[in-house]
Amino acid sequence: MLTESILNDERAVTSMTTLSYLNSSEFYIATSSIFELLEQINTWLVMGVCGAMIYGRARIGKTTAISYIVDALHLRYGDAFPVITWSLTEHALSTKDKTFYANILDALGLDITAYKRVTALELKNKVINYFAIKAAATPFRKIVLMIDEAYKLDYREYFWLMDIYNSLFTKYGIQLTVFLVGTPHEMIDMRNAFKAEKQLQIVERFMLNDFVFHGICNPMQISLCLAELDKATIQPSSSSKCSLAEFYFPDAYKENHAFFVDLSQDYWDSFEEVKSRYGIKAKDIPMQYFMQSFILCLSIFGAGGIKEQYFLTKEAIVMTIEETGYGKTTENC
Repeated sequence: MLTESILNDERAVTSMTTLSYLNSSEFYIATSSIFELLEQINTWLVMGVCGAMIYGRARIGKTTAISYIVDALHLRYGDAFPVITWSLTEHALSTKDKTFYANILDALGLDITAYKRVTALELKNKVINYFAIKAAATPFRKIVLMIDEAYKLDYREYFWLMDIYNSLFTKYGIQLTVFLVGTPHEMIDMRNAFKAEKQLQIVERFMLNDFVFHGICNPMQISLCLAELDKATIQPSSSSKCSLAEFYFPDAYKENHAFFVDLSQDYWDSFEEVKSRYGIKAKDIPMQYFMQSFILCLSIFGAGGIKEQYFLTKEAIVMTIEETGYGKTTENC
């Protein structure tokens, strides 16, 4: 039997679009670890370091941190400041030099179909020239390249990357800073492999500095996240914007009882309860599970949900944390 379409229900449409937005890459909130990373990156840029490794466990929020930091660097140094993000999610191993340079051009948003018949050297020069022009357009003469899932780079690709760095510096006086982002095991193994092969020029150029990215570590940090969610607004279909609390918990909001930040200790205790139940050893909470549980709280217990209630309770939070699969798929989540 077909269910009734929600398209005729403006409130239902608004709820669905809001939940989709909260679950998208367009929405992110700054955690303590993101602020710490941003401070460290600003320090590295002032120092003129060549690169650094940034690593943390899966689902901890590294990709979101990259998006936040790109915006923060543009706010600090201007929109023209070149910060390039290159994600290697589907990167093939044992790539050719021509493919390597083409992939960078693709990350720059350039149409690479026009370069099918050119040589690897021509592609390399296009990358270097593009970087040089963008960096020279600002007074800082710097360019930042952030490589997500950097452990997927082939051994030779680091030498090609170093070649780009050297060309920019010697020919144009441009400082390229490369941030390698990934998970601890793969990133550390990669650095150790270069050390074992005595390839110290690669290690000292791109891997000498590092930053350990973590999730939510204490109730204070979870309160910062909830405070940001108190400021978030719905994504309306036609109605005026309002806060998440006002939309999903209108009765509690009217009585001034709908503040997500007030749930900080309950949220922390709920995660601790689930961690204890499933024997989770990690001290920090991955941001992905926190956001997924919060979105479930809105959809299940908020207005129009199947278990609509006045405001969120600890029991409701525990239930949604378990619904995310936290502790069931990874032993040390």
